[in-house]
Formats: sequence, structure tokens, C-alpha cells
Amino acid sequence: MKKILLGLLILLGAAEIVWPILAAARRYAFDPVFARAFDFSKFTEAQQQAYRQFRITVASDWNAVFYFGIATILIAGLLWVVGNKRKPDV
Repeated sequence: MKKILLGLLILLGAAEIVWPILAAARRYAFDPVFARAFDFSKFTEAQQQAYRQFRITVASDWNAVFYFGIATILIAGLLWVVGNKRKPDV
């Protein structure tokens, strides 16, 4: 049961690390599509500021997911180390 839990934690952490990378690649792939659909040069300064703020917020949210993935894998590693600690010989 402990091995299954550790495996699930490692898989969850790996997914949390990979997903933001894939999301960033998708976002950059769609930038030319959005540039053709919406002429950004015609945006007002307020619209450009709102769009920039939206992109910054999304990036920071994905960064948080990435860091939670690293923390999840570290927790799994700590649980594995604590679980495999040998008892002293008496």
C-alpha cells in the first residue's frame, strides 16, 4: 500500500511539472492565431495593459503548479526515506 501511495505521489508530481510546460508551449503556439484574429496594434493602452496583466497572471499560476509538483515529489522522497529507515539492532 505504501509503494502504491509513493508511486501515485510521484506520478502526480510529474504531471504537475509537465503540465505547465505543455500549457506554455500551447500558449506560444496560439499567439500568431490571436495576433491575426485580434489586431493588437489597434488596442488602446488600457486593453494592452489588461492583456499583459492576464498573461502575467496565467504564467504565475502555472509556475505555482510547477512548484507544487516539485514539492509533491520531494514529499514522496521524504516518505520513502522515512519508511525505509532501518531499525537499530538490539
